[in-house]
Amino acid sequence: MRLTLISHASVLIGTGNGGPTLWTDPWLFGTAFNDSWSLCPPAVWDPRWLAGITHVWISHEHPDHFHVRTLKSLPIEFKRRVTLLFQEQPQSPLPRRLRELGFQHIVLLAHRRRHSLGSGCFAYCYREGPLNSCLAVGSGDQVVLDVNDARLSRRDCRTIHSDLGPPAVILNQFSLAGYSGEADRDAHLPRRAREVLGHLSDTHRELQAKVTVPFASFVRFCQSDNDYMNAHANSVGVAEAFMRARGQSVAVLAPGDTLEVGAPHRSAPAIARLGTARAACLAAPLGRAPTVPITEIAAAFHALTAQLHEHYPAVLLRRLRPVRVQIPDLSTQVVFSIEQDRLEEVAGGLPDLAIHSQPLHFAFAHPFGLQTLGVSARLQLFRNARNWRRHRILFALNQAGLPLAPFSAALHTLSTALPSLLPHLLRRLRDLE
Repeated sequence: MRLTLISHASVLIGTGNGGPTLWTDPWLFGTAFNDSWSLCPPAVWDPRWLAGITHVWISHEHPDHFHVRTLKSLPIEFKRRVTLLFQEQPQSPLPRRLRELGFQHIVLLAHRRRHSLGSGCFAYCYREGPLNSCLAVGSGDQVVLDVNDARLSRRDCRTIHSDLGPPAVILNQFSLAGYSGEADRDAHLPRRAREVLGHLSDTHRELQAKVTVPFASFVRFCQSDNDYMNAHANSVGVAEAFMRARGQSVAVLAPGDTLEVGAPHRSAPAIARLGTARAACLAAPLGRAPTVPITEIAAAFHALTAQLHEHYPAVLLRRLRPVRVQIPDLSTQVVFSIEQDRLEEVAGGLPDLAIHSQPLHFAFAHPFGLQTLGVSARLQLFRNARNWRRHRILFALNQAGLPLAPFSAALHTLSTALPSLLPHLLRRLRDLE
């Protein structure tokens, strides 16, 4: 088998001997998460590679993995020919959106089941929580496991190991992918960065992998209000040294590099090139989002509040206290209350949060907006963290499509989906703290 890194989480997995070739999470250009992440370094891509690709895998709906602009740009002949793989997820709108983009052959992979790819090869999907999924590709006695953004627990690893045995290669995230905004960044962010490295090492150990390839962190936080994150991000060289110090094998790839699975690999040249490329990325100008008037922010807020009042009982919404937000680019503060459907400007007082106008509007205007706010790291949290956490839980439920009203729907949800999904939702919230 052969792996070629394209960008971030985008990899070509070739099974060899005329077997299938899979392309994971295509992202070739542009930004993600409300123009808050850019590729760093840029993708390396040759359009001639399209002819050899038989399958495309989309791991989940986050825009750095389901990158709509890249998928739109692909030739229609390619989209009509290839088979697109996605996790079996009944409530997800993604298969419908993929068909709208022109993909005609979509296969939904069941959790923990092997799906034949032909030529004696298989794909295996492992769902982690309501959103994320891993992909394993097997050929002969070799298995490549794309862990991606999944936060695999020890139990998850043991289950995967039982199903597949030890992977020949793990592809896994190595750096920060968001922040919950605590104002004391210099205390919180180094700890979070170390935790990501610990998870990288733990997953390698628990799965008894032969080699880990660090990926899915080749981005720059590219707006003026989230640039601070770049100073705390793990470099791929730091990740490689961290694992080597624990006796674990690592293969570092830069975009365009290829790894022959099972063959020796020198990481030093890729580490050097990636360091130079990152320095060039960080020297490029930052984006500056346009200001959004208070009237537009308020309109988006009231539309969202109407939806929340329809889907969630009043007893739950009363648990959400008003939130005071400083909007630096508008030189004003607002207080919003979901329970009272109220957003108004106020003078004086200590803010709970600081958020610029465009990301605040985005947070209200989209079901995934509040999660984007955390992933993009475009907020500061000063006080009343518990109240903000309650808001995040409600928004996570809303994004996951878990209404709790009327009463009959609430009973159905609580008795079926919620017990299995809530632990994963809470784990996601903890990951951003």
